[in-house]
Amino acid sequence: MAYSILTPLSLWKNFDDKQALNEFIVKRETIDGISYSFLCFSGRQTKTGRVRIYALYACPERGESFPALLYFPDAGKAFDTDFINRFVKLGYAVLAVDYSGRTAGRERFTVYPEDVAYANFEEVGRRMDFVDTDASETAWYEWTAVGRYAVQYLKSRPDVTKIGVIGVRTGGEIAWKLMLSPDVSCGVPICAAGWLTFRGMNKFGKTPDLVFDHERQRFLAGIDSQVYAPFVTCPVLMLCSTNDPKFDYDRAYDTYLRINQNVDCVISYSVHNSSYIGMTGLNDLDMFLAKYLKGRQVFIPKPLDISIFVDQDGDLVAEVVNDQLGEIETIRLFLSEDCAVSFRRDWREMKRIKVETEEKIVFYLDAYEKCKTVFAFAQAEYSSGFESSSKVAYAPIEKPFRNGVSHSRIIYREDQGTECFSSYDVSDKAIGDCILDDEKHRPVLIEGYKGIKGIACDRGLQTFRINNSVCRPTEDALLQVDFCSWESGYITICIEADLGGTTNKFYRSFWVNGSHGWENAVLQASEFKTESAQPMKSFADAISVSFFAEFKFCLNNLLWL
Repeated sequence: MAYSILTPLSLWKNFDDKQALNEFIVKRETIDGISYSFLCFSGRQTKTGRVRIYALYACPERGESFPALLYFPDAGKAFDTDFINRFVKLGYAVLAVDYSGRTAGRERFTVYPEDVAYANFEEVGRRMDFVDTDASETAWYEWTAVGRYAVQYLKSRPDVTKIGVIGVRTGGEIAWKLMLSPDVSCGVPICAAGWLTFRGMNKFGKTPDLVFDHERQRFLAGIDSQVYAPFVTCPVLMLCSTNDPKFDYDRAYDTYLRINQNVDCVISYSVHNSSYIGMTGLNDLDMFLAKYLKGRQVFIPKPLDISIFVDQDGDLVAEVVNDQLGEIETIRLFLSEDCAVSFRRDWREMKRIKVETEEKIVFYLDAYEKCKTVFAFAQAEYSSGFESSSKVAYAPIEKPFRNGVSHSRIIYREDQGTECFSSYDVSDKAIGDCILDDEKHRPVLIEGYKGIKGIACDRGLQTFRINNSVCRPTEDALLQVDFCSWESGYITICIEADLGGTTNKFYRSFWVNGSHGWENAVLQASEFKTESAQPMKSFADAISVSFFAEFKFCLNNLLWL
């Protein structure tokens, strides 16, 4: 049986989002100057009934009109009131919409008729990752339809002036589809840029020849967000985390390039923030929304241009060209080597500048002398306070270069500051499951015994530095680390390793005395075991190392022996 390959325009051409909303207020309450309305309204008509959408509308208690944010959390996630409250306190109304549907343990949720019960995230089956018939019979279609009716609901409210949409991961993919609406004034997809058809296929490095069957063609044509990008009608801010395993930021810039160039759009990468967007990205978000929803005068820069090459002196360099319309305060350049899997990369900041003019800066790329490939991207902060990024540039290394650095056994020591570490787990501290807005949960240098500093974080520490070829371990390497703690107890080290394409976690816990002195540990790979007690054979397959405990500690002199 033949099925249609629907494109964004053909899929939504005849969609009816003008049926009566039939709003019903479930509960109202006001807390600390914020008015909350828990409500339901009707969505699209299916063969067996109408979708009944559950949402939370929050706005400042005082005021007659507000720009509104339409907020879509990641699939299966509850509304985050801290996230909502933050934006309400900035003068926005927020409509948080449930699209995940029937969920165990929740009293209220969006109700889908039985003929589209697959729109319930817990029951989605193949209807999220595959298009077995056509795109109109997928969970994505139903979730986007919920979003389209949510836009109509906000339009119907007399207190709403403009509408912006913000979505996280799966919610961000929905946001892309809603940005085709002329009723949406701006959009912010967070860790969402499409290319789901290519999930698990690295953009760079060796990839098999791609032959898509009809099912993959249907998914690519009607669901993936990069095919929606050319039809986006509003300004877009793409916020990307460099270490989010659910998101491939290598391809995010490809989506950016597909957006109509008459549309204002900007892309920003967040480095060393685990899977989250840090304070710089949050600042960009606030300025972007203020410009396009409140009419503030804010300079929004174009992305930097970057190229990698070996220059006439034989040096490996990256040339960065900035937006001449803006005044740059600082430019930073980050390098990684030999890692095709984007979220496993460690990014080292390159600080040596070879050439600097008003138009461009040329950085030395002091990469490992025997590396096969390099990756680099640049970030610039402008005088307006806004920060934008370049694409992730890639270059194969085909000949020796003069400024190569030798292999290092040192993974970390205090003179490196905090750049190679992120927090191990801040999932309970991130607002909206996407933004880390509190600096106190990030790695810092603190003073240990005899004034020697070490790196510390109240949420544990994680680094991908061991996955960079410049300090990859040998087959028989030992791991050494120095600890200073103020309490006695167990510190746990977790090594993630890639064993034939499967990630495994190996753990080793050991007792520290908490005497305020520095304690040294030298560890063999075989001391690390999985939860099922399988020992690690070698550190050679390690991709990250993490440290955590229930008490304060710092570490230094992390190296291979």
